[in-house]
Amino acid sequence: MGRDPKAEWEYAKQTLTGKRRDNIPLINGLEQFCEDAKADIGEKTFITDEILVIRGNPADIIVEESEKRNCDLIVMGTHGHGIIADAVMGSTARQVMRRSKKPVLVVRLPDERSEK
Repeated sequence: MGRDPKAEWEYAKQTLTGKRRDNIPLINGLEQFCEDAKADIGEKTFITDEILVIRGNPADIIVEESEKRNCDLIVMGTHGHGIIADAVMGSTARQVMRRSKKPVLVVRLPDERSEK
């Protein structure tokens, strides 16, 4: 029987936000999540060079790590929660674009509702 992607996503979200703590190593869970995502993509492949789990403000960490690693480009996906939600909360991609000296490519992720 296959895994329920929504349940897996919720589990990963709860683990990453610290709302769920059990004895499953986080790194192994993230690696498995990436492998499952890669399998779901099919012929479209990507290379996972390294998985980093770092606490802190996501935009700050992304900018800092891109500088440390001397990246040529930062590529980010965005969910596009909407103009009001982004204005109130701010989007991580927008914050990275403002703070980074590196070029940032933002890719709009497909809406899950439109794929069904």
